[in-house]
Amino acid sequence: MFIGTETGTTIASSGAYLFSFMSNLTSIDLTNLDTSKVTTMEYMFRNSYNLTTLNVSMFNTSNVITMKNMWLNPILF
Repeated sequence: MFIGTETGTTIASSGAYLFSFMSNLTSIDLTNLDTSKVTTMEYMFRNSYNLTTLNVSMFNTSNVITMKNMWLNPILF
């Protein structure tokens, strides 16, 4: 399974658990995701075991207070 974002897609304040427990997810394109208002990213990719492609280099984390266990449990990439 693949998830992509369109230009202008915004996470309001919490990205907690956003992609958690998506065991069929293999690829996410988040290059257009606006994360500038996000304050928490905890458990964001928890148990996403089959995720092999993920680019978070465009994430704006300037307002993030916690990334607690953002990558909890194995991810293959």
